[in-house]
Amino acid sequence: MREIGFDEVAIDPIYNVTGHVYGDDPEPELIFNGHIDHVPPGEMPEPYSGKIADGSKYGVKGQVIEGRGACDMKGAVASMIYAAKALKESGAITQEDLCDDRCCARRDGQRRRDSQTA
Repeated sequence: MREIGFDEVAIDPIYNVTGHVYGDDPEPELIFNGHIDHVPPGEMPEPYSGKIADGSKYGVKGQVIEGRGACDMKGAVASMIYAAKALKESGAITQEDLCDDRCCARRDGQRRRDSQTA
């Protein structure tokens, strides 16, 4: 996020990430929020292997990447980051602030996070 022009990026001790693109107003006006965590693997065999598997067992034609967290919001999170970059580069953020927030500890119920700088 720093490399593509965010004005501020913060990562807290449990890896929640918050990035800001600043305008003239110090209060956030537009917030993109998503999660980059996943549910615990439970009894899933080889949950972090990332192996290529036959997608038919999931009702999908062709091959799939198998493992915990192989899909979920990863693409959406990347899209939000690059949408913020595009808004900044286009000059659309002039009097507002954009906050881009990534939550890591969301699904296990131990901690929830509001959008704020870590």
